[in-house]
Amino acid sequence: KLCDAISTLHAELNGLRGALPQPSMRRVWPQIASVVDELIYTQLVRRATFSAAGVRQLLRDVGALAALFLTFTPRPQAALRSLHESCHLLGLPELSRTTLLSTLLADTPPAGQRLDQDAAQRRQLEEHAVYRLSVAEAVEILHSVQSGD
Repeated sequence: KLCDAISTLHAELNGLRGALPQPSMRRVWPQIASVVDELIYTQLVRRATFSAAGVRQLLRDVGALAALFLTFTPRPQAALRSLHESCHLLGLPELSRTTLLSTLLADTPPAGQRLDQDAAQRRQLEEHAVYRLSVAEAVEILHSVQSGD
């Protein structure tokens, strides 16, 4: 369970905070956040199919995870970028999700217009606060939500 892992991480971070001098902790916590972000993103978000309830649970869990890092930074989402952006996509209303997915899956134009399409797709993602994930990753994530439950 993700909530058990978050609880364990909370205890470990508290232990590190008590054992390490503050300058060391400032260097260590971003690395921990980065590893956690990559692990949950690759092992859960990229592999799962989500129901509406599953999306809500993931959003709560990622919120709880981000809260663990609030003692180190006012913007923990920046350290959990893949999860944060994935949650933006997963949390979109169904109509917005399907519209964005259709836009991203539009037919590939002739070679001379390909750069225009790439820029348009990137703008579409940025309108949804997605800057780091690739178009292919966004499509995969948008496809992972089961419709209609």
